[in-house]
Amino acid sequence: MAKILVAAKDLSLQEKIVKGLAQEECVWNVTDQVNQPQIAINESSPDLILLGNQSVGVRGIKRIKEWANEPLSRDLPLIVVGSFKQDYDWIRALNAGATDYVNLPLNPEALWAKIKNQLRLKGRQDQLQTQAIIDELTGVYNRRYLDNQLSLKFAEAKRYGYPFAFLIFDIDHFKKVNDQLGHPFGDFVLQEMARIVQGEIRQEDTIARYGGEEFALMAPYTALTGVRLLGERIGQAVEAARFSKDGIDTRITVSLGAAMHPLDQVETPAQLVKQADLRLYKAKEEGRNRLVYTG
Repeated sequence: MAKILVAAKDLSLQEKIVKGLAQEECVWNVTDQVNQPQIAINESSPDLILLGNQSVGVRGIKRIKEWANEPLSRDLPLIVVGSFKQDYDWIRALNAGATDYVNLPLNPEALWAKIKNQLRLKGRQDQLQTQAIIDELTGVYNRRYLDNQLSLKFAEAKRYGYPFAFLIFDIDHFKKVNDQLGHPFGDFVLQEMARIVQGEIRQEDTIARYGGEEFALMAPYTALTGVRLLGERIGQAVEAARFSKDGIDTRITVSLGAAMHPLDQVETPAQLVKQADLRLYKAKEEGRNRLVYTG
């Protein structure tokens, strides 16, 4: 059910909007704090914003820009409800950042049609954004998203001086799984791996499919002891799981390599990844089914 925020200083306009659309299936939140978009949006987490803007003069256009440019609402539909006496008024409103407009006096049917249209467009946009950052097979983030976020998170860790860890891990002897048990079962193993690891990490951690049978994990605020505990927990959880489907039952293990800022004295995200990758290969050379996070 869509959540709609009605932001209007005019309480009578708030009432007309909510009463006029009372029969429609949505959750309504209203506020007269039109000068505090960040607070209003943060409190209601809307899917769409209706901004009551009686006048589309200099002050009204400034208000539309404030709502449209607020970081929390940049990806949200913003429909302005106001008095557009001439074409120039609504053109200015759209140029200021509104995604659509409704003229007064209020026509609830026309307003609802525009709300539905904007929500439909938002749904399609959200779907495209999800497809762009999510690995289709496993449901975790993809490599493109990871690379982008790693640059941002690593820079943030350096700026604010907190520890940051990066782990790469992959399934031991995964080629044998595919060759002996079939690629469909191999896909199932990758899906289950992602599910198991998601159950072992914190909300602030980010897991992504790095490529093939490789996964990567970003763990902010994680130093040496935390990396050891996290890596061991993931390895033990995977080793303890049974991978069973269509009469096939097997167990797998993973090898993990980890690198840390600032402990490893790396200066760039690429250096952090390279260090973790080297330790992953070392884990494999030492017999697999282990974590290497130093040396």
